[in-house]
Amino acid sequence: MKKSAIFITVALFLVVGCTATKSASEVAETVELVPAPQQVEALVVEPEPVPEQESVPELEPEPVPPPKELTPEEEEFLRSTVALNGSGTVSMDTFTKDKKDILDIIDDLAVIMKNGNYNRWLSYVSSESKTYWMNPSHLKEIEARLPVKGLRISGLRDYFKYIFIPARSGHHVDEIRYVSDTVVKAVQAKENRDIVYYTFEKIDGKWLLKLDTL
Repeated sequence: MKKSAIFITVALFLVVGCTATKSASEVAETVELVPAPQQVEALVVEPEPVPEQESVPELEPEPVPPPKELTPEEEEFLRSTVALNGSGTVSMDTFTKDKKDILDIIDDLAVIMKNGNYNRWLSYVSSESKTYWMNPSHLKEIEARLPVKGLRISGLRDYFKYIFIPARSGHHVDEIRYVSDTVVKAVQAKENRDIVYYTFEKIDGKWLLKLDTL
């Protein structure tokens, strides 16, 4: 009985050993069937050549025409209208006519002052200026400012004789300056400065003297 048991144990051991041996052999064969990894060369991508840009020729700047040379009349027109600054517009034709009309009045005023023709002078004075200088307080104040002391300014006639005539007689006016399209100063242009001798205001289409105020 014991011998039978020993024989069976030995037989089982041999069977298991063969099975284990066979399994290991099969595994080895299976491993051998797996192909070895192939070495892959890296793919080098060369950049595409950039096409050369065509050179753009430099454009020469267009020649700037020289500034137009103004005539003496155009230069005077600019001097006369530069102070407008939106206070109306004046054309060259209007300027030419206004200047002629005003200089004609000044020529007449020269004769009036020479002859002391007060009534004729009044015809050129605006109503607003007459009212202002008929005010006794204004006459009293201007009297105190006279360089010659002792003169009495009792009315508009005295203003004409002692103030208006001495300040303008013998002086020459050659240009006008627009304050607005209806107010103009008559000046003597001298050494790049203007000496103002008259101020005129256009009222109902007529240029009238606008006398200075205090």
